[in-house]
Amino acid sequence: MPRDDLLIIHKQEVTRGIGAEPCLQLNLQRNELRSHAHRPPPGRLHYRFKQKLAQVSCTHQRERGDALEIVIQMNLPPHVSCQSLSTRNWQRQSFVHGIDPGQWLTYCLVVRDLTHQNQWKDMSALLHVPRHTGDLTIIAAPACKPWAWLHKSLSAPVEHISGISSSLAMLHLADGQVHLPYKLMYQLEVCISHGYLREYNLNHAFATRLQSLDNDTGTPGMAQYLLEHIAGLKQHFVDPTDIFKYQYEVKAFRPAPPSYCIALQSATITPTTMYFHTPTVEMSNRILRKYSQLDRHFLRVKFRDEQHFGRVRAADDGSDDAIFKRFNQVLKQGITVGGRTFHFLAYGNSQLRENGAYFFASTHELSAEDLRKQMGTFSQIKVVAKYASRLGQAFSTTRAAWNQVEVVDIDDINRNGFCFSDGVGKMSLFVARMIAEHLKLPSSPEHCPSALQFRLGGYKGIIVVDKHLTGQVIQLRPSQNKFPASHRGLEICRSAQYSATFLNQQIILLLSCLGVPDEAIVERQREMIRDLHTAMSDEQMAVRLLLKSVDQNRTTEALASMIQDGFMRVQEPFFMSCLRLWLSWSVKWLKEKARILIPDGAFLLGCVDETGILQGHVEEANPEKKQSLLPKIFVQTSTTDPSNPSKATTQVIIGLCMIARNPSLHPGDIRIVEAIDVPELHHLKNVVVFPRTGDRDIPGMCSGGDLDGDDYLVIWDPEMIPTEWNHEPMDYTPPKPTTVEDRITVNHITTFFVQHMKYDNLGRIATAHRYWADLLEAGPKHPKCLELAALHSRAVDYAKTGVPAKMGMHLKVNRWPRWAGNVKVPKHLIYDSDKILHQLFRNVDFVDFIPAHECRFDKRILDAYKLDIDLLNSARALKRQYDEALRRLMSQHEIESEYEVWTGFVLSHNDEIREWTLAEALGNALAAIQHQFRLMVFQAAGTKEQEQDKAKLGPYIAAMYTVTAQDAEAGEDTDTTFVSFPWIFRRELGHIANGRFGAADTGKVKPRGHEVGTVKSPAMLRGVEQSRPSSELLELLDAPRAEQSASTPRLPCDSTFEMLAPAMVNAKSHTSEPVNQIGKSYAVDLSILTELKAPALATVDAPTDHQAQLDSTICCTSKTCAKDTLFDDDTDEDDMQPPTKNIFDRIADIL
Repeated sequence: MPRDDLLIIHKQEVTRGIGAEPCLQLNLQRNELRSHAHRPPPGRLHYRFKQKLAQVSCTHQRERGDALEIVIQMNLPPHVSCQSLSTRNWQRQSFVHGIDPGQWLTYCLVVRDLTHQNQWKDMSALLHVPRHTGDLTIIAAPACKPWAWLHKSLSAPVEHISGISSSLAMLHLADGQVHLPYKLMYQLEVCISHGYLREYNLNHAFATRLQSLDNDTGTPGMAQYLLEHIAGLKQHFVDPTDIFKYQYEVKAFRPAPPSYCIALQSATITPTTMYFHTPTVEMSNRILRKYSQLDRHFLRVKFRDEQHFGRVRAADDGSDDAIFKRFNQVLKQGITVGGRTFHFLAYGNSQLRENGAYFFASTHELSAEDLRKQMGTFSQIKVVAKYASRLGQAFSTTRAAWNQVEVVDIDDINRNGFCFSDGVGKMSLFVARMIAEHLKLPSSPEHCPSALQFRLGGYKGIIVVDKHLTGQVIQLRPSQNKFPASHRGLEICRSAQYSATFLNQQIILLLSCLGVPDEAIVERQREMIRDLHTAMSDEQMAVRLLLKSVDQNRTTEALASMIQDGFMRVQEPFFMSCLRLWLSWSVKWLKEKARILIPDGAFLLGCVDETGILQGHVEEANPEKKQSLLPKIFVQTSTTDPSNPSKATTQVIIGLCMIARNPSLHPGDIRIVEAIDVPELHHLKNVVVFPRTGDRDIPGMCSGGDLDGDDYLVIWDPEMIPTEWNHEPMDYTPPKPTTVEDRITVNHITTFFVQHMKYDNLGRIATAHRYWADLLEAGPKHPKCLELAALHSRAVDYAKTGVPAKMGMHLKVNRWPRWAGNVKVPKHLIYDSDKILHQLFRNVDFVDFIPAHECRFDKRILDAYKLDIDLLNSARALKRQYDEALRRLMSQHEIESEYEVWTGFVLSHNDEIREWTLAEALGNALAAIQHQFRLMVFQAAGTKEQEQDKAKLGPYIAAMYTVTAQDAEAGEDTDTTFVSFPWIFRRELGHIANGRFGAADTGKVKPRGHEVGTVKSPAMLRGVEQSRPSSELLELLDAPRAEQSASTPRLPCDSTFEMLAPAMVNAKSHTSEPVNQIGKSYAVDLSILTELKAPALATVDAPTDHQAQLDSTICCTSKTCAKDTLFDDDTDEDDMQPPTKNIFDRIADIL
């Protein structure tokens, strides 16, 4: 079939039945192209199509007689509106009779008037898009009905909860129809929904070839992976068979994601169409982990405006009602793809803010309703918003943690109607270290996290180390128990860590109105700009500033470590590109958001003082601003040396501090306190400890905060302390929630979800507050701003109360400051402010990001090993797969460069989620990808993660770096050549570059702080797996050295006991891999049990007489005994001849 016959342009005649004389308008101020029917006949609808100029791909024109035919090709659907003569108002549309605006992206206009033809020629010159002339064939109807070749009754194989699939996959039916398995159908929909393939161009021949590709290549999954590759290319194929030219570039192997991640399908619903996306690896939650075998039955869905128009926003006059009606239909009727229908399941609390939700396709045994019933008991909740919020608790992004904990209920600390312990519980140091070890965080007593944000069934909040608790105990409070739930697994959201403090526009406006001199803020900005530019050439300044600017993904710490490895000195191209990106990103945020670094500050998780030592807030106690009467806090920061993670610098803050929480809009949100040293709290690091005493809790005065995971700005810079102390705080009592009398159903939840999309004014209110605070002389203290602050608090609570915050007309902005940036308003409505934000905006010039393609790759690594061609080819094959995985992640968020993904410093994206959330999501997704490919590299190099053979691993990492250098130097388009692949081994690259990698080892290395061996004894293994800790052992695990009796026997062999006791406590929770079969590798943190000085006692499920024997058994005191019996790398069990029976043999005899 000739290629020209394959492009089908849909043509809808504009007749007098709809309108006459179509009109085309070019709006250069808004960069939009508009097309609509001019002067519609009476009683008819008037349609308007609006498109961003950037999304007009090309135009084609030809002359036919005295008429000019103009064909306009668009990349994305336009905004569609209609106007009725009865109202004269424009109404957004999701459907136009006779037209599919979501899929029909080619429009043909016929211009007969000569004057209009000349106007078009002038207009087309301003479009700056490719223009074509000549003949063009328009096909009035498709040659065949789309999808006629597909056998739909078998389009989805029968699947059960066990994951068993039908054998009908890839069946070519006798009647000429083609069956495709679900995964292939889904990926085909991905390509079609984005326009990479046109459904009207697909035919039986294409489907048959796609169906047989796996068998033809002998590679299972090849067809699916080819379509994933095509989606990653983002190319539009007129002839669908052209995609088969790329099959030789595709590697069909896909590593399994880490246990805490899942490859999740996703879809985006817009007013006119929907897009499906290639599954990407992301952090999982409790539900997704439990049903990971049904990963293809979950669909993450987002609702948004047409692409490049951003988040969907409701108009005040109801002109967008048709859009929300469409969204409501999707939520109630579901989404069908590949023969499966996905129905609404629930949404996480962060998803609600991004207009997202989870959908689920039922199996024979499990439905969306069944899943909701498993999440907990919610029948007692009569507020729809709160009900949905509690459901969403199961969808918090978490990692499963060490589950062997004993939960003890304790009381909240309440006074005067305020809860001082709202959301905070306690844990023993032992629990903290066990969880840290499980999550591969620092687990020594000095470095393990002081606090963890968690989920446990219906509980949520944080747990903080209490040095008086021992064993496996965590203590939780009523304020943390949100609903009854049977699930008892402990899940961790994040750990307490140090992050840098940055001002923002809201905080700056408040500080300025409370007496902080504008010049002091401007000076901090000047210092930051100066230091950023100096850091591009000064290594010491770069390291200092990077470590002061620690971000949530710890990227700046990684860059500082790379400087110490010499990559800045040699101008390594990947590192220099990341450093330049950090500069451009920092300056961009400095310009647009006034994000100013305050070195003397920290951004920390809040918790409560369990000792009662800290002095609390007392009403009317400090009219004369006496520092002694201020509330007290405790802050101890701990920052890690990036070149030596085992070393940390701690600092106890003393003196006046400013406390705030984001967002802050009310003058009373800024609290002045005094930080003091409390030795009893020295075990707490990287948290801000608030008092439990006083008339009112301090977190509640900071924008209505609590202690269930809120972060607080703590600034001790004297020049940032306001002269006006502790303005009267705002009343953050939420409004009375909207309730229902009947049992809450899924229809209640989906209805609220749409209402929240429609009436979520949080962003508008915050923006209006900033603009009015700048315009009005009284600033944030003006009644308008105070009203907006109260309205903002109501908007924050909307997700739980169901009561929306509606702005009155008197609060709508009518003038815009120049520092607001590129606002789409007439110029006469923009003014130049004389206040602080305009000064800060004017002081900053953007810095374009230019990758360091001119730099040469590091010869220290290129010359480190002699590499053979097979090794290079193996590394190159893995690099192609890595590049494709990274390209998919970039495509998901429409990010321009791999450097933005690697660092989290994103300059531009598709605005589907907010910047802070995006940075966190990218960090999690990239960590999962890196973990996957590290495992693949270990396998390809012939070594293991736990037993790294540096003699094999070193050359392979060098080969990864070498092929990356070769590809970069050979590539014509440097912007599409990826170079981050070898940096999944960032620390190892630094060691290779400095000659520290495997220079003196014998091949096998032991990870720092671990002992590696092999389980040899079957009997001992069974005993270990069935054992549980006795109370005596648990007491020993946390027994402080000072409390132990001098007569307690000292074990001369710490490592022997340390290798046995964790296994006896819980084998699976203390090993990097479960000890479940003979010969499995076993690794534990040696520092966990270094305080033990007494015999190991455990309780085993065994007869009573055996139990007594076991309890009387004491630990072997010979280091050789342990090496020669249970754990051994090289000795066969049959060859072992220990001189006497030790504890390992005695336990084996008992069992």
